[in-house]
Amino acid sequence: MIEDLRSNDVEASVLSSAEPQAWHDALSSFDHASIYASLEYHAVYEHAFGTPAFAYLARSPKGVLFYPFFLKPIEHVGEEPVSEDWYDLETVYGYCGPLSTTDDKAFLDTAWAPYQSWRARHGVVCEFIRFDPFLSNHRFAPPGVTTHFDRRTVAIELHKGKDELVSNYASVQRNRVRKAQKNGLVCRCLSAKDGLDDFKPLYRQTMEHLEADLFYHFSDDYFDALIRELDDQLRIFTVVSDAKPIASAIIFLDGKKLHYHLGGSSVGDRNLAPNNFLFHEISIWGIENGHHEFHLGGGRTNLDDDSLLRFKRNFSKNTKEFYIGKSVHDDNAYDQLATRWLRQSGLDSLPNILQFYRMSA
Repeated sequence: MIEDLRSNDVEASVLSSAEPQAWHDALSSFDHASIYASLEYHAVYEHAFGTPAFAYLARSPKGVLFYPFFLKPIEHVGEEPVSEDWYDLETVYGYCGPLSTTDDKAFLDTAWAPYQSWRARHGVVCEFIRFDPFLSNHRFAPPGVTTHFDRRTVAIELHKGKDELVSNYASVQRNRVRKAQKNGLVCRCLSAKDGLDDFKPLYRQTMEHLEADLFYHFSDDYFDALIRELDDQLRIFTVVSDAKPIASAIIFLDGKKLHYHLGGSSVGDRNLAPNNFLFHEISIWGIENGHHEFHLGGGRTNLDDDSLLRFKRNFSKNTKEFYIGKSVHDDNAYDQLATRWLRQSGLDSLPNILQFYRMSA
């Protein structure tokens, strides 16, 4: 349902995912809204993880503000149940955060005021935001949220054509692509539904090899929801060697942009340069289909010498700045969560993670 927030200065409300038309109408105010702000993308995580999606909307004659998020109950600290009515607030996985039609400070201060009251009434202990590196929208952050530069992400410029694409590759990348072609690798582009059977085992093999956090071990429910909600905006590209799939990626089609979402490859076949060839072939497809940029994302860490970031920068030196936002809104509740977690863990200090209480103690 829509929760109206009365204010003399702005028309404000909190939308739920049960009001799809209101969500879609709100996004129509922005010509720069990405797939990450869409109700459909949020619905994927809502269905797969059971966490309800909401969006704060504020309008006035001076502008429009829109901010989608998940409101998650804090039910446990480690193994200990939490009886208090506490929540945390987090934006969706990827690149989202608030959208605004203006960066006028007077408008933003007024537009955020009902949200601050709503946040306090709903027991929000802390808030974590992933911003959009293409929009630099950390400048629209809610009051009380501290923004931090987290890492660089890499974007390949496709609108300059195939010759410019290859000339911008590092020499090692050009050599690896030639090696892949010489080895007879081919890349096929399929709908998500048709490509998922090849993608999932490669992705899961990669997550196991990397010993990735449990969050990244996406379930079949997640992939089913992805197809159901975003089918027309997905493609799966798979590199094949002698009829054997050896690398694959899910790509979002987002207007003139392509976004790398998830990918995986056969650990035993990386000497054939399948990932180099995969990114090259996706870029060629993007050029041929009128896309202007291909966003590869960043590294696995925020270090400048992160190996994945170095790999991606072999394709392009064009980088974007990815910011995150963090805030504790209820110091007393947060301190109580910390005390309970430290008691269980036997440690003297907390890990450098805002939502530490969701970790095993």
